[in-house]
Amino acid sequence: KRAYSEGHQIASHSWNHAKLTSLSTEALQNDLNCTAGVIRNITGQKDVYLRPPYGSYNDTVRAYAGGPIIFWSVDTLDWKYRNVETVKQTILDQAEDGGIILLHDIHPTSVDGFIASLGELKARGYELVTVSELFRRRGVVVENGSVYISAPNRGINLPPLNYDGKEYDESKLDEHWAYEAICFVRKKGLLEGTSETEFSPDK
Repeated sequence: KRAYSEGHQIASHSWNHAKLTSLSTEALQNDLNCTAGVIRNITGQKDVYLRPPYGSYNDTVRAYAGGPIIFWSVDTLDWKYRNVETVKQTILDQAEDGGIILLHDIHPTSVDGFIASLGELKARGYELVTVSELFRRRGVVVENGSVYISAPNRGINLPPLNYDGKEYDESKLDEHWAYEAICFVRKKGLLEGTSETEFSPDK
C-alpha cells in the first residue's frame, strides 16, 4: 500500500512463484485470481499486470492472465551475478528508449547497482516511469493476455499526467494535449465529462 501510494505500480508475479505452465487450469485460475484480488483490495487499482515467474507462459496462461503479460527488453541477470558493478554496467549498456529492465529487488546488489546507474541514465535523458505509464505515453492500448516486452518510439510521445493532486484548470482545456480527442468523443457521445461543465482530462 505504501509503495502504491508513492507512485509505484503493483503487479502480479503469481502467488507462490510456481511455473505457471505446470499448473492445472483450476490451480492457475486460483493462483492468479487470488493474487490480483489481494492487490486490488490493498491498492484499489483496477488493472493488474502479470509478470509470469521464469517468463513461462502458454495459451492457457494468456487466457487466464486477467491483464497484460509483461516481459522485458533488458535482462540484467542480477540474480545470477549479484554484483553491483555488473548490474550497473548491464543497465547502462543495454538501456534503450521504451525499454523495460528486469531486476529483482530481493538482492541488495540489484538495488545498489540500479541506484548507481541512475545518474548516468538521467544524464543521457532517460526518464523512469511505471510500465503502464510507459505504454500510455507511447499510445499503446494494452490487452489482457497479450505479451509486451517494450514500448519503442513509433512517433507517439505523450506528456506526463499532472500528478500534483490539483484539479485540472478547465479554462485552459484547449491547451491540453488531448483537446481535439476530447472534443471528438464528447461530440460523438462516446464519453461524458465529470459534470456538465467539466471534463477532468487528467482523471
